[in-house]
Amino acid sequence: LSLGRLVALKIVHPDIAKRVGIEQFRREIAVTAHLLHPHIVPLLAAGDVDGLFWYTMPLVTGESLRTRLFREGSVPLSFALRLHDQPNGERG
Repeated sequence: LSLGRLVALKIVHPDIAKRVGIEQFRREIAVTAHLLHPHIVPLLAAGDVDGLFWYTMPLVTGESLRTRLFREGSVPLSFALRLHDQPNGERG
């Protein structure tokens, strides 16, 4: 809210946090924070409050390719070629 941006707030379920472990979660966050690629949504912030671990990422709207493939079974060749030929960072 303080920066006026829409973000996705992801909270790790306590059972998953217990299984994965606090240190493993922190290592994964540290690695993820350094990933810089046009097709990877960046990590903005992370932390924990009262044992609930969370992180924020820019909000990405729209349907995922996975969801579309599950619904339709395939995509037209022209769509697949457009995805393949996109310059880095362009979404279509």
